[in-house]
Amino acid sequence: MRLLEEIRGKKILLSPLNWGMGHVSRCIALIEKLKYHNSLTIACNQMQRNILKQYHSELDYVELIGYPFNFRQNKSYLQSILVNLPQLRKHIRYDHEQCEIICKKKGIELVISDHRYGFFSTHTDSVFLTHQVQLPLPWQLWFAQRYHHMLLKNFKEIWIVDDLTFKLAGKLSKPLESIPCFPIGLLSRFALQPSPSFKSGHFLILSGPMAYWKHLIDSFRNFYFDGIIGPEEGLSISYDLKIPLYLSSNWRQIDQLLLSSEKIYGYAGYTTIMDIQFLKCEHHLIACPGQFEQKYLSDLLNGRKQKWLPHQ
Repeated sequence: MRLLEEIRGKKILLSPLNWGMGHVSRCIALIEKLKYHNSLTIACNQMQRNILKQYHSELDYVELIGYPFNFRQNKSYLQSILVNLPQLRKHIRYDHEQCEIICKKKGIELVISDHRYGFFSTHTDSVFLTHQVQLPLPWQLWFAQRYHHMLLKNFKEIWIVDDLTFKLAGKLSKPLESIPCFPIGLLSRFALQPSPSFKSGHFLILSGPMAYWKHLIDSFRNFYFDGIIGPEEGLSISYDLKIPLYLSSNWRQIDQLLLSSEKIYGYAGYTTIMDIQFLKCEHHLIACPGQFEQKYLSDLLNGRKQKWLPHQ
């Protein structure tokens, strides 16, 4: 177990991936563990900065363009990645160049990349943050697994976002033998927020690519909700279902809503699954179409006897 509290007196550069808000969410918790004894610089885009500053406004932020990606509704997640692969490889090189520039300018002593393959320095200790050391792919896609592991070798360490006793991510968080891997436990912004004893309200979370929102709505159309949590783009869904939309741009307000929720519905992203361990609420999570990871995680979650981990 890597004890984050033991990292002190470091100039740290942290950058979260921009595919969904889950990476930003878990970085809120990671920053909380590191900021009191270290100096942190966050490299992110404007949308990510707007969220992170609601929790950590005092930090140093630098602009970094996010990874380009277009999810296609008629293609699987992996197919979408393959279509975008030339752009993604180009951006990996861009990320590496920008990381080196920032490290030199800021005197960085430790780089933490939340699943940004190119965000590493050849001159500064660099860490890859992930729950997905192993990709949940069928054997026919062995080449994707090999490429994933090859990219991980650019980092000195892998910090696994999981508790390896309870294995919330299951086989995904199995360590590699070729790279030092350290579990750092679960990361949730709700870890230090008190949960009310009385809970009420059922809420649907609009997460994942917009191309797959229709599938989410259709899957839960016969369920009752007190409201939807999502961006402004969800207004048409709110009107259609005749229930209020709570804008997810105000995360502090949404935190209070989620803390008092009795049941949450949505896609089975890993950060959502981690948050549930601290929210201790009922849940009904489904896999986003074409995402092998969410299919695996939702099956794993539904197969557990416990609704949340006993030590949380």
